[in-house]
Amino acid sequence: MLEWGFLVSAAAVLVGAIAQRVTGMGFVLLSVPFLVLAQGPINGVVLANWCGVIASGTNLIAVRRHVDWRRILWISAASVIGCVPGALLIVVAPINLLALLVALITLAALIVSVRSPAGALPDNRSVRIGTGLLSGFMGVTAGVAGPAMVIYRKGVDWSDIHRFTASLQFHFTVAGIAAIATKWGQGPSFSVPQWGVVLAMLFVGGLLGVWASRRVSASAGLKLVLIIAFGGTIATLIRAVVSLLG
Repeated sequence: MLEWGFLVSAAAVLVGAIAQRVTGMGFVLLSVPFLVLAQGPINGVVLANWCGVIASGTNLIAVRRHVDWRRILWISAASVIGCVPGALLIVVAPINLLALLVALITLAALIVSVRSPAGALPDNRSVRIGTGLLSGFMGVTAGVAGPAMVIYRKGVDWSDIHRFTASLQFHFTVAGIAAIATKWGQGPSFSVPQWGVVLAMLFVGGLLGVWASRRVSASAGLKLVLIIAFGGTIATLIRAVVSLLG
């Protein structure tokens, strides 16, 4: 009989893959809270990193011609450096405290990404490097490298949504690989058939996402992703507080 944790994880991967195809960044926002809830703060984030790399890397093949290399190379290179302090924090933080930290980081990132003002930042090299450092740190500790990019897009008023989402696929691939490298050897202890199911969920989710992207706009899809992500994050936060107090 399958564990509830694996069933929740498989469902989160499926829905996250659909969201990734529709919005360009929905996988981590939607799946991480539920993966952490099901697998714990370390295994859940590692699983999100692995699946995020596969989902983004697959999307990148299709949209690579639209990537804004001038912007994204600085951001992605800085994200690799930002992974280092995040990895060190994971090593020293107690597991229950880390679960609470992941939930708080995710919740804060979601709120700021929604409420951040438009056009408030200069689009210079320093801002890009700062965005990358923050994105890399959050990607390692909480599995959510995307909110920093949303803040950057709104802050510099990056209006070309197609080039932005295409550039995200490259960034998520690089940041995800860096996050995995800093936590090599960690992750959920799934059996080979279970890993097969996870990969199948990614593939099926991608196909369903192609179908959904023709019927749902990226902006409407992202709003739905944020609503679900907020719900999952609150549930993860409650569980983390209960575990810490208990």
